[in-house]
Amino acid sequence: MESNDDWFEQWATTVEAHPLHAQVLLGTTAGAEELRRASGVLREAGVDILDERVKKHGGQHLVTFFVTSEDLREAVLRLTEAGFRRLMGISPKRQSPV
Repeated sequence: MESNDDWFEQWATTVEAHPLHAQVLLGTTAGAEELRRASGVLREAGVDILDERVKKHGGQHLVTFFVTSEDLREAVLRLTEAGFRRLMGISPKRQSPV
């Protein structure tokens, strides 16, 4: 039987980089309340969430937050500090000009 961590790793490795936006991948076995908490952590940190997509696999929620390249590091750091452990950040295919 595959664990939730195994599924998160399998899912995360299949996600392709977006052409323009960075992505923060988050896996959680908690429900909608935990997803709202993650969104709140990012907004409180000043991270601009451009889009948010949720997939369900069994009892696990797999969330993709689309953010700017500039916000990627801060987003992952803040979520880690808030206790989220199943995380991965993906930079966009091409970096936006500075």
